[in-house]
This record gives sequence, structure tokens and C-alpha cells, in this order.
Amino acid sequence: MDNEKKIDPTLPEEETEISEEEFPQDEVVIENFDEDKDEDDELYERYIELMEQEEDEEDDIAAVAERITGERHSRVTTAAPLRIREPEAKETPAVPVVPEPELTQEISVQDGDPVPQKPIPKKPQQKKMLPAAIAAALVLLIALTVVIVTVSVQNREEPAQPEETQENLPVLPDEPEIPEKVLPEEADPEAAEPEPEEEEIVLPDPVPEEESAEDVLPEEPETPVVPEPEPEPVPVPQYNVTLDFYDRDDITVTVTQMTLAEVYAAAGYTPRESDRPAVGMDYVITSDDWITIGAAEYKNVSVKESIPYGTEEIKVDTIPRGEKRVISSGENGEVTRTYTVEYINGQETNRTFAYEETTKWAVNEKYEIGVGGSFTNANGITYTYNYRRVVPATYYNLEGLTYLGQMADESVIAVDPNNIPLGTKVYVKNDNYDFGVRVAADTGPKVDEWQIDIWLSPYNPQYASFAATGYHNDMEIYYLD
Repeated sequence: MDNEKKIDPTLPEEETEISEEEFPQDEVVIENFDEDKDEDDELYERYIELMEQEEDEEDDIAAVAERITGERHSRVTTAAPLRIREPEAKETPAVPVVPEPELTQEISVQDGDPVPQKPIPKKPQQKKMLPAAIAAALVLLIALTVVIVTVSVQNREEPAQPEETQENLPVLPDEPEIPEKVLPEEADPEAAEPEPEEEEIVLPDPVPEEESAEDVLPEEPETPVVPEPEPEPVPVPQYNVTLDFYDRDDITVTVTQMTLAEVYAAAGYTPRESDRPAVGMDYVITSDDWITIGAAEYKNVSVKESIPYGTEEIKVDTIPRGEKRVISSGENGEVTRTYTVEYINGQETNRTFAYEETTKWAVNEKYEIGVGGSFTNANGITYTYNYRRVVPATYYNLEGLTYLGQMADESVIAVDPNNIPLGTKVYVKNDNYDFGVRVAADTGPKVDEWQIDIWLSPYNPQYASFAATGYHNDMEIYYLD
């Protein structure tokens, strides 16, 4: 809609358009309600008469117009009431009406205030073409909607199409309702409510000419396909299975493909804990079969067994090193052990120890073993020996050559060669006497077995004491290494 124009007296007949920015406080929209030509002409004539009668009064044009129409007017126009439009409100589209030439008013300015002048008709070329373009677009839109709705109604009245054709037809929206235009007289000037927002009408895409609903003919229904007859079921194979028991009668049963556990159920047989089939319970029967089922039996068997004796070793230095001498012989013990024996079909397959009972204890063997030794004499000299022996001892001091041909002195002893071989090197001593190292180099008719005869010189400090006794039973000889 167009804004009214204000006449600048300094310019010759040029009309200056007043924009809405000059009235930012109210956002005034000036509308000329000239849709009803007769009503506008009548208002216009009444306005001219009153303006001529009240020409000299101080009321401005807006006040005169307000008395005529009963509505508030702007200072620019004389026939259009004011409407306050909210910034975000949209006008409801109305049925377009071809506008008639509007009336404009020339305004002269005197002392800064505009003075209304005689209104003159507005030139047609000065009127903006925007409302006409909008009206034409609305007319075209309504015509297109009517055509689409008509086609939709015709399609609804036609007989039902096959499912394939109906799916391809476009779905047309319902005919939109056209809101009625609110005339200026019906509007409430005091309560200027925002007009409802314009509802956007979404139209479907036009149907191409070659695929329009009128040109598409319903397809003929397809000939129903006769289903092929189902193949005859293949007979389930049957198998004869014989259960061969070790300790009971055999069972023969005819079954389909199944496991051994299912065969038991089909034959009505409850497995026993003693059953031992040759195959597992998940074995699948796929042909005529013969399955052996053994029987398990468990018995306690007692067996007497020998307990080997042990040994007790005693280390001594009275026998040659490494030599073993038995003190007491060993004797085996006896134990009765009980086993749980598993028999499958009468044959022992496993034996598990259960418990035992000892009926005779074993006696260990005791023996001595020579390990040799060592000692240190009074002079601090250490000697190692193979073994030692306690023997009786006497003395003699005859001078001359010994049996081995060396001179007799305090370095030799006389021995029985059958017990102490000649040339044996020994150390002779006991707790009271220490005769040192001697060599078995001489013999004598009175020397037998393990007796030794020690050569002593009368000048030896030990001679008087040893000779006073003459015979000693506790003398020790150490066989030196």
C-alpha cells in the first residue's frame, strides 16, 4: 500500500514521498479504503463540505477527517484512518480488488505547520504498482488452487485404481480457506490488534502432462501365479540298533538318526552307573549299529607286601678306611595294603590304593665303616692314619740285627707277620706312654697274633716305669698313611 505524499511549496508541483521513517514513534501505515467506491465518494463529498464550512478554524485536517469518519487520521491524508501495525505482525491476505485512482491532497506549509489545501485527484502514473502485482499473483494462485482441487475431486469420484497406480498418484492438499477482508468500518479504532499471520500454502509440484492423473489408465491386474505343488516329503530313514549288554539281555530298537542317549530313552532303558558303553553318550546313530555296553565292578583286594629294611652306618677308625663290618643284620617287615580294583567285563582295568596295615616292622642293618682319622702328639706334630688298633705290648732291648737286617734300636718293634706285616709303619702310644713312630722290622718266638714287642733302651726315660709292669694290654698302634 502507498504512503501519501507531502507538497513542498518551494518546489514546483513536485511531490515528495513521506517515508515511514519520519514517524518512527508510531510506525503509521496509511491506507486508503477505496474498495467501495460509492462509500468513498460519499465521505469525500462530506469532507469537502465541512472543510469549506470550517475553513477559518484552527482544527487541522486530521481533526476534520476524524469528525467525518469517526476514526483517527494522520496529518497527511484526509480520507485514510490510521492503523498501528505491530513490527512483526503480518496482514491476512484478502480477496484482491482492482484499485481505483486514489485522491491525494496538496499540503502547503505556513509558519512551520501544514495547511490543508483542496484535494486533487492523484495521477494514475504516480501510483505504485506493487499492490496490483500482489493482487495479480493472488488471483493466479487462487485459480491454480481451484484447478488442483477440482482435479482431486474428480479423482476421488473415479473407481479405485490398482495398488501400483494409486501409489504413483500425487496427494493433493485440501482447498485452503480464503479469509474474509475486514472493512474499515468493521475495525475497532481503539483496539488495534495485530492481524493474524498469513498461513503459507504449500502446493505440490505440478503433475507432468505425460504423467497426469487423467492420462494414467489403471493397469490390468496381473494373472495370479498358481503356486507349484510342494514336493512330497522325503521319508525319514530308520535304523536298527542293538544294545549288547555284558550282564543282561540285549535290546534292539528301531530309531531315526539320534544320539546314544536318545536311543536309551527310545528303548525305555535307564542307564546304570556301572554301564560302560564302547562309544560316548553323544555318539550319533547314522546306520544300523551294534553297540557293546560293558559292566563295571569294583572290589577291595588286600595284598601282603614286604617292607625292605634300612641300614644304620657307624663311622669308626678301628678298621681300615673304607672297610665295612656288619654289627647286626637287617630284617624286612610286612604290611597289608588294600586296593580298590575296577573290573570291566570281569577284567581288571584299574587299581587304586585305599589303605594299609603293618603286620611286622622291619629291622635295620647296623654296620661299621672305617673312615680313618688324625691326631697331634706332644711335640705338636699332626699325623693322619688309616685306622688304629688296641694291642698288648711288652719290651725287649737285645742288640743286633733285626729280621729285616737293620740294627735294633728305639725305631723298631717286633710283630707277628701274620697279623702285622713286616715293614708296616705305625705310631705307638697310649694315655701314659708315647713311643713315637716305629717300623715292624723284627719277629720273635714269643710274639704272636696282635702282640707287639717294643725295643727300649735302658736310657729311655720311660723305660723304668714301663719295665716295672712289663706287660701292658692297652697299647694303641696307629697305621700311618
